[in-house]
Amino acid sequence: MLLALLACAGTPPDDTHFDGVDLRIDHQTDRDNTIRFDSPDYVVPPYADQTMCTFATYEGEEAAIRWAGFFQNLEVGHHVVLMASTADPDEWPDGAVANCTETDADIMTEARPFLFAGDLSGGLQPEMVLPEAMAVKLKSGTRFVVQSHHINTTGEPILVNDTVFLQLDDVDAVETWTAPWVHVQTDFEIPPQESLEIEVTCAFDDDVHVLSLLGHLHEWGTTYAVDYNKEDGTTERIYDIPQWDVQYRDAPPINVYQPGEFPVKAGESFTTTCAWTNDTDEPLGFPVEMCATVGFAYPQTVALVCEPDV
Repeated sequence: MLLALLACAGTPPDDTHFDGVDLRIDHQTDRDNTIRFDSPDYVVPPYADQTMCTFATYEGEEAAIRWAGFFQNLEVGHHVVLMASTADPDEWPDGAVANCTETDADIMTEARPFLFAGDLSGGLQPEMVLPEAMAVKLKSGTRFVVQSHHINTTGEPILVNDTVFLQLDDVDAVETWTAPWVHVQTDFEIPPQESLEIEVTCAFDDDVHVLSLLGHLHEWGTTYAVDYNKEDGTTERIYDIPQWDVQYRDAPPINVYQPGEFPVKAGESFTTTCAWTNDTDEPLGFPVEMCATVGFAYPQTVALVCEPDV
């Protein structure tokens, strides 16, 4: 299986054998104390929508991530993100490449949000900028998946490359740690030629401050909403997409909050409502389709993942 996935990567043996448009960039940043994760050189076939995944491991000392930059050629690049992975390094060693254009169960179930930009809408080089004195903890041995998405609307193959930069600082310099939170449901099935709506309610065990929030569905999504269930019994809709766009799979709208703007008390909860229409002749479930609300919150050093029992 791995050899077949590697063969799909489309990387030419050398530049002289590539007959197409070379859009690779020598990605650089002027920020101090950065490390980088580079994708291989990818060939995006003519008229192709392609997503590739590369595995890597951070082997340095424990550090604080202040900033992240997600660099690709914006002519054809749709997004590049850095996800944490629990994949077995014997099956997916560093440098292994998977064509993850079609949702792959192993990759999707073994990957978790780690870093993402504050704006995924395109047009500018995306970056993650945290509030002053905040950082994400980076532990030695953390495994990553660099996920690169490109869309080629031309009739020629295109050669591309992506880089994720992380600006590091000493852990002693951090006043407040932040990390992702994830509310997800994986136990659902959308019958063929039918629609389905589910609700996912997750409570917070401790007081936190939310810094960001985004929703995640795939191609069959129709609507998405998140409600905030408050301590006083009232409910407020804080995220609402009445008509899901297929482009939101990789670049959904993101709510961004300033420090202290959105406190959530222990015991309060968010309810995510996901809806789909399955126009295929087969049932759809996780990970072909997904229902996940994701964001950053503080103070926390590890991702808060909630998958409630059905």
